[in-house]
Amino acid sequence: EEWKKRRKALSPSFNNTKILGFVDIFQKKSDIMATILDEVVDKEVDLRQYLSKLTLDILGETTLGVNLDSLKDSSGRISKSVDGFLSIANFIPLMIFPFWNHFPIPSLRNFLYSVNNLVNLCRSIVSN
Repeated sequence: EEWKKRRKALSPSFNNTKILGFVDIFQKKSDIMATILDEVVDKEVDLRQYLSKLTLDILGETTLGVNLDSLKDSSGRISKSVDGFLSIANFIPLMIFPFWNHFPIPSLRNFLYSVNNLVNLCRSIVSN
């Protein structure tokens, strides 16, 4: 029952016409990803970071109309924030402690800084 309500609410957003309208964006972002991966073909890389940035770029452009360019701008604020946010897996065990976010761990500070940057980015996009 609950599933039917959610599907009905989301269906207008994911009809064939809308999805087909996004194909050019999917293709453009995928081409950028392929070019970047061609440059690192002989290296060991963390695909999670690349795929996360690809997803972020696609979602940013298709849902918000904003070109985030996190794939191209690997040293930019958005890319660094996404990388820092993805580091959460390192901190899940700490979350059982009260005040876990106050531990003096440099990478934890980077994670919290990244979360703050992403929250501010979202607020900025919504306000525009």
